[in-house]
Amino acid sequence: MGDARGERIDCDVLLAKLDSLYRKVGRPSYGRMVELAESMIRAETGEEWRSLSTSHLSNIMKGRFTLLPGWPLIRTIVTVLYKFGTMNGRMAASPQAISTLTREFAEVWDAVETRDAPARPVTRMPYVPGDILEQAPDEVRLPPVKSAAFRMPRAWGRIGASILRRAEQGDAVAAYQAAVLLACEATREEVTPAYRRLLLEAAAEWKKEATGTVAEALTLPLHGHGLLRAAGELAFRRPHPAKRNVIFIQAFLHVEAALQKTAAIGDESRR
Repeated sequence: MGDARGERIDCDVLLAKLDSLYRKVGRPSYGRMVELAESMIRAETGEEWRSLSTSHLSNIMKGRFTLLPGWPLIRTIVTVLYKFGTMNGRMAASPQAISTLTREFAEVWDAVETRDAPARPVTRMPYVPGDILEQAPDEVRLPPVKSAAFRMPRAWGRIGASILRRAEQGDAVAAYQAAVLLACEATREEVTPAYRRLLLEAAAEWKKEATGTVAEALTLPLHGHGLLRAAGELAFRRPHPAKRNVIFIQAFLHVEAALQKTAAIGDESRR
């Protein structure tokens, strides 16, 4: 991922977006950013926030690194800048604003990670349960499963189809992932009540399929902060090929936006 001299990776778009946001919110001092990050960690213990230091921030903002910083760290910096911007009136304080901002940075980060991931030769081998990668042209093909295609939201594309197809083939890990993804999809504001019921019913079915094999499935909640934590595990903690991370990150952001909106409505009703 580094260049020939090993000085830093090529992620100019990500750095430009960070610099633009930094300037837009009023160029906070790195010390102030460290303080805001610590306050976020204390206030939201269940979140994937990262502690910051002034030297670390300086290196990241100036692109002095040889490995792409992890998404939780980038998300922490973006959220810190957003919070600073809302404090001085330079950014709107709303769940939609932070959700959109986070999604934009997640897409850029994932594009850098995907582009710079080392290529591996394709090995001809049969399907192995637990492997959720879409098959390469030289690999053994699985027949499409109609029920999986019917249940899958179109926006998931080939990655979602691959997960659901493997779940249909009896892969409990893929079934668990499908349950989380479907439950997250049901939290989207634009989803109709009828479609939301279908999504949650499908999520419950896949949860049942995974229970007994995947430890987390037994206690998987299909809504609320528990679902957010489950989506966060898939998005940020568990190893996935770089090209496949984005579907779990998007699912996480759907739940996060829904919870933020619910909290905002609750705050308004108490005023």
